[in-house]
Amino acid sequence: MEPLTMAGISFGLNAIGSGLGFLGQQDQARQNNKAIKARNRYSMQQYAYGEQMKDFEHKNALKIYDMRVEQSRLQNQEYDNAWKEYYMDEQIQFEEILNQAKIQALQSNMQLENAQNAYTASALNRGAVGRRAGVRGANAALLAAMGNAERGRQLSLAQDNMDTRMGRQARRTNLRKQMSFNAIGPRPERTPVAPLPFMESMDRGPSSMGLFSGLLNDAGSAFGTYTSLKAPSAGNIADAAKPPGATTGIGPLRNGAMYGAAISN
Repeated sequence: MEPLTMAGISFGLNAIGSGLGFLGQQDQARQNNKAIKARNRYSMQQYAYGEQMKDFEHKNALKIYDMRVEQSRLQNQEYDNAWKEYYMDEQIQFEEILNQAKIQALQSNMQLENAQNAYTASALNRGAVGRRAGVRGANAALLAAMGNAERGRQLSLAQDNMDTRMGRQARRTNLRKQMSFNAIGPRPERTPVAPLPFMESMDRGPSSMGLFSGLLNDAGSAFGTYTSLKAPSAGNIADAAKPPGATTGIGPLRNGAMYGAAISN
């Protein structure tokens, strides 16, 4: 088979191998890119789902916050109403005590006046005048004054007790309202947006320059095959047949050393 044909066959086989390898690399790149796209798509879906869950949780937190605000408003309204009712009850109770004291003072004055009139009439009937007649009246007036003083003291004590109870109730009401406000808590905020997920780079696959370099290597290999299989020239063959150290001679034997040995013999 001619060297050129062998070189052509060698180049063709190597070129087919390079082409198949290039196509295989392209197919592998397509498979890699398909898997990379799937992973990137999954990462983006997970990212979008996480952001949607943050929005959902934030909306629910705002609803709960609004419910707490409304509950605190209703509680404060109830606390205010309870305080007003307590205040009115205390005032009504004190007014009743005050009215009772006034009635008792009026009755005491009427009794004192009746007693003084009775003492005066009795003294006149008995003919007692002067100092003896005024002693019993003075005693009655003294008893009435002592009763009025005691009623005044009781009224003052009742008012002090009322003020103490109202102060305590006012502090309790304010504390309950403050606790109701604290139970609301801060207004919920949305969780910060997470950073975008890492996107894998696409596989670019083999380049055409790689295929071209492979074909050049195949051409070089084919040229080497052609060179190794090409027949040498006649001069080259004669030179290649000389043994090491041989010289050119005359006659049938061209080896001068062997010709000289034959003559000496």
